[in-house]
Amino acid sequence: GLAADELIAVLLDQRQHWIYRAWSAMLLASRNEKAATEALFHATQRDPVQWVRRDALRSLRLLIGDLEYEICPV
Repeated sequence: GLAADELIAVLLDQRQHWIYRAWSAMLLASRNEKAATEALFHATQRDPVQWVRRDALRSLRLLIGDLEYEICPV
């Protein structure tokens, strides 16, 4: 598999085809690393393609949702 930093590089490189950026966003959902979370947040705000922003947001929600339960178990 690809390392998180490789996925982040693809996600943030707008010269890459948007499908590769969207796939990178989806794959980053399983990487519980600060850099992955920051890259996903950046993509939700700055990527010009709606599908990439959508997939980045979904992955970010998965990461933050998991974090929320780890910090504040109810």
